[in-house]
Amino acid sequence: EQAFQGDASVRIDAMDLHVKTNRIFWTNWHTGRISSYELPGPSTLSTSSNSHRNRRQSEGRITNLQIKELKMPRGIAVDWVAGNLYWTDSGRDVIEVAQMSGQHCKTLISGMIDEPYAIVVDPQRGTMYWADWGNHPKIETAAMDGTLRQTLVHENIQWPTGL
Repeated sequence: EQAFQGDASVRIDAMDLHVKTNRIFWTNWHTGRISSYELPGPSTLSTSSNSHRNRRQSEGRITNLQIKELKMPRGIAVDWVAGNLYWTDSGRDVIEVAQMSGQHCKTLISGMIDEPYAIVVDPQRGTMYWADWGNHPKIETAAMDGTLRQTLVHENIQWPTGL
């Protein structure tokens, strides 16, 4: 049986999983939100006799992160080492980071970025990678603190929407 049942407002553009906390995080640029959901453990999975009760309980585990100035979040990546979230916001043309609660938000990349889309992080190397599908599409990288930015691919690329 399905453990999580969304509704019409749940439109997932990108998602990532934090295994240690058993939470999925997703972006929804239609609503301008980043949300998370606590996955049920083996003991909370539904059986036919208590399916309705468990579905009600699972609805309470959805959290909309309170992030100021968030417009059109597209990509999202979980830093499983430090416990941070990284995302792209194509409404503000930025890449940002915050704690998994949404607190302590910081803009890492702005300027010379047009339509940031997908993002992935490699915490063991301290790097992040993102796709920009704007007027000058490219794939870029930087340290996870936003320094050491460089372009990896900018020729013969049209719609980089995933990594």
